Amino acid sequence: MTACYGQGSGEARVQVGGQAPNFTLRSAQGETISLADYRGEKPVLLYFSMGPG
Repeated sequence: MTACYGQGSGEARVQVGGQAPNFTLRSAQGETISLADYRGEKPVLLYFSMGPG
């Protein structure tokens, strides 16, 4: 999982081919998950489009 594009001020943008900064989120089950937990694993790309409506 990778957070690559920020629209607000103060959010880092990652260059193509660059490494994403570490971030931590809470799962739906309440577990804390960090990007660093997945370093060295096969990559997964999730893309969500915020289309009209």
